[in-house]
Amino acid sequence: MGLPQKQSESVNQIKQEKIVKDLMKPLEFFSTVSADTTVKNAVYILNNSSANDRTATHLLVFENKTLIGIVGTRELLSAIEPPNINPEQWYRGWNLAAWTRPVFLRGLFTSRCLEIADKTVRDIIRPITTTLNESCSLSEAAYQLYKSNRNALPVVGNGLVIGLLRGIDLVGEIGHIMEK
Repeated sequence: MGLPQKQSESVNQIKQEKIVKDLMKPLEFFSTVSADTTVKNAVYILNNSSANDRTATHLLVFENKTLIGIVGTRELLSAIEPPNINPEQWYRGWNLAAWTRPVFLRGLFTSRCLEIADKTVRDIIRPITTTLNESCSLSEAAYQLYKSNRNALPVVGNGLVIGLLRGIDLVGEIGHIMEK
């Protein structure tokens, strides 16, 4: 007696499900910069990478031949975020940061961009604390991307970083699965 048709189709789909290695982009797909590169130069490189291939959305940041971070939209927007009240500032037992928003003045965007132009990318990246193994499941990859609040994570194979898995790669796979 065999499995019902619907259940055997599900088993087949599970066996055919891709893994991280199938969706990741290899390191060669991305431009790389030194941790000492200025943000201005990094933005220039990122813009030119995007002009040639709209999917090259991140720069890999290396120091001493080791990947230490990724610069993408999230990191750049975070770097120009308007200043706010210090989250540690309290008044009569109330945390003021929870009750206020940054001030959004015209010209602030330009001002913040110019302020960070000469900083190094080291100053704006978040350290990499999570990596994905090339053979891990897509559900684990989705969980790790969400949990780490990142748009991309490095993929490791044989102890070396071999690529990058981006959230947009997973969204593409979701679309592919739903088209079936």
